[in-house]
Amino acid sequence: MKTRFIIAAALMTAAVSAPAFAQRFPISINMMGVNMRADSSNGMCAIAIPEKVGEPRMLMFNLRPSDGNLVVGVLTPGDVFTGKDMNKDIPLTLTFDGKKKSTSKYGGYHQGYWQMVRGGWGVGKGSDETFALLKDAMAVTAKFDGMTFGPFNTQMKGFAYNWLKNCAARANGQTQ
Repeated sequence: MKTRFIIAAALMTAAVSAPAFAQRFPISINMMGVNMRADSSNGMCAIAIPEKVGEPRMLMFNLRPSDGNLVVGVLTPGDVFTGKDMNKDIPLTLTFDGKKKSTSKYGGYHQGYWQMVRGGWGVGKGSDETFALLKDAMAVTAKFDGMTFGPFNTQMKGFAYNWLKNCAARANGQTQ
């Protein structure tokens, strides 16, 4: 009986864990060759781009409509960053189409159900300029603490940028 309970608990954990990413990003975008996840709740606009179709690693752009603050993270399932210093400030560098670079003001590791490295550009010029680079990008690579992630194919030039821009406009009561 105890063995059945342990097996049942393990199966329930797997069943609950699998959709956790979908819960964070409840909007599934699958059209015209675009495969992304998005969220527009809690005063935030976020879009997540898979490293490869069907792969769990995602590059997340999180834009706060109230002030334009941009935070970008690489989300990875599992215990990839176990043992890393969660309090250390490490910037994240993004390279757009192998040419234009932007380095965050701050960054670090984050542990939870999803492991993440993230960087924030702060309110103002840094966020605005980095967000603008997304508009024409087809590929984004992230570098953090000696590791390289990507390239992440944006799949359609301007799609992620426009989705975030429109989400922010809606959140701010503007119509597009």
